[in-house]
Amino acid sequence: MKKYSNILRAVLTGILILFFSFCVSSPNAGTEPKTSVKTDSKGTPNWFLDLNSGFPEKDFLAVIGEGDTRRDAESDAAGALSRIFMSDISVESTAMMRYAELSSPTKAESSTETSVEKTVNIGSNQSLFNIQYSDPYTDNVGRLHIVGYLDRKATARIYREKIDANSERVSSFLENMKKSDSIINKYAFIDAAVLFAKNNDVLMSQLVIVYEPMTKMLDLPYRTQDLIKLYTEIAAQMRFEIKIENDFDGKITKMVSFILNERGFSVAQGKGNLTISGDVELQDAQLNNKFENIRWYLALQMKDEKGSILVSFNKNQRESAVSRPEAIAGSYRQMEKMVKAEFIGQFIKYLDGIILK
Repeated sequence: MKKYSNILRAVLTGILILFFSFCVSSPNAGTEPKTSVKTDSKGTPNWFLDLNSGFPEKDFLAVIGEGDTRRDAESDAAGALSRIFMSDISVESTAMMRYAELSSPTKAESSTETSVEKTVNIGSNQSLFNIQYSDPYTDNVGRLHIVGYLDRKATARIYREKIDANSERVSSFLENMKKSDSIINKYAFIDAAVLFAKNNDVLMSQLVIVYEPMTKMLDLPYRTQDLIKLYTEIAAQMRFEIKIENDFDGKITKMVSFILNERGFSVAQGKGNLTISGDVELQDAQLNNKFENIRWYLALQMKDEKGSILVSFNKNQRESAVSRPEAIAGSYRQMEKMVKAEFIGQFIKYLDGIILK
């Protein structure tokens, strides 16, 4: 009896070992689509002859790239994939930089990033996530070929996490906007909400191509068009009063007004709830050259409803040209360029600071 008991114990132990060995070696069995890469007697992979046989279209979005080196082939494949994703939806590069800075990494986003092997920049300031590459194949003339591919379902999960995280931020921004008493704060939060919503529009347009069924599982808590309408209404409530000393021909006032109008802000004819004040001066400069020289000075300050300074800007520079009128015209062009890049740029950073508090 003891003999049979030992035999039974050994059999049960063997079964348990086999069971746990299978679990360890196949943790994701049946959960992810697998590539079916085979080679013929000459070592040619099946995908080189028929891409769909190695990377079924229902499971993968795949292209073949080629080049003299692996890097060239990968770049060619990434470019071919990017052309599939080209769309009319685009976000300005400066807006994408702001989005990156304002996107605090959540726990979900951090786990997502670890699963992304490659992020590739594509046209219209977009990025493509989770691009992977096959082993390379070198043909009989020494040309290297490689498959660049996206696992549709795995990549769709990455997109869903990113879209959900952005949607949560949009909802949070709208709540903070409603609670804000200051028009500056209201604008900061609706501006951020539109920024994140537009980024989601880009991601959604890509997800349709990656794996359309996943888009039906998403329920966004907002409509981008409604956010843009609200943004326009709040921006119009920011009425700037402009007071520039020594602006005898009104060029700086017109320039600043135009820049503010471009962003949807209003310029008050009389008293405004926000103020931009400043001083401008142009002087002839005597230099040892064959040109007419102008030294210009421009100082600007932006203040909120309470008179607190939000942004300060002080610049001076020399402009040279073959004639004095041309030197003066060049001075104003430089002033406009710097006001757009630096003065308004500082204001945007101030707004982002409100969001990041």
